[in-house]
Amino acid sequence: MSHSQHYAESDEGGYAIHLPLERLIAAPNPIHAQTTQGQNIFISLGSAGGEPRQIVVPLLDTYQETLAMGIRAFPDLEQDDAGQYVLKYLRNINGKVTWVDIAPQFWSRVIKEGDELRIFPVINEPDSTPREDTPQPLITFRYDWYQGEGSLKKLYRRFATTLLPNTYEDAQNFVLENLGPIIQYSFLQPLTLGDISLRLLTKTHSGEWVITRFDEAQWRDVMMQRWLNNVPGEVIVISSKGGKPPCMKDDATFT
Repeated sequence: MSHSQHYAESDEGGYAIHLPLERLIAAPNPIHAQTTQGQNIFISLGSAGGEPRQIVVPLLDTYQETLAMGIRAFPDLEQDDAGQYVLKYLRNINGKVTWVDIAPQFWSRVIKEGDELRIFPVINEPDSTPREDTPQPLITFRYDWYQGEGSLKKLYRRFATTLLPNTYEDAQNFVLENLGPIIQYSFLQPLTLGDISLRLLTKTHSGEWVITRFDEAQWRDVMMQRWLNNVPGEVIVISSKGGKPPCMKDDATFT
């Protein structure tokens, strides 16, 4: 056996190939990738009717560098066009293994040491419409409003939950259909799609709950990353008819 390639039996049967860094990055047009010192991840490639092949590589700084390294590590992949392949992230949901998309712009915030990724051909990518057999995040929308004056003033709250809408406008339409009647009732005014804005309820490192804005064009990417990282907090519905949402102090006592 060559001293530059080592095989180790994996816990699940089969073998994982441990390749030295200098072999992985040797290519006609090498990428001078930056690595996170001492941290490794695993990249696998499925095989029809057999055990997936797996390699361990350094944790690089970007999605694109990692994909290029993974392609070079498996010589039977098309080497001239990295655009034919994507990396997906291993997620275990209630004991069921699922491979989910990675938003490249959030690479450094999502991928950590020891994660397992897999290379998939682009032609096998699902379209943007969620399928019934594909796990999707559940998103909860929350609308708060006050009624009454003085000592009779009382906070009310309503929720609506659905699978992640594809776009920000889809989310607005869901809110209009499911929470719209209660919003109209609270202000006794007609409600249109343009009257509805969405914000994220997020807990800071200091434990304070804050309402934050986000880029509406990145609605799905933002919500997927919150789901992948188990970020708590609902989507807060704000109506232009009612101004600012109620104060968030003592939030835990609200019912």
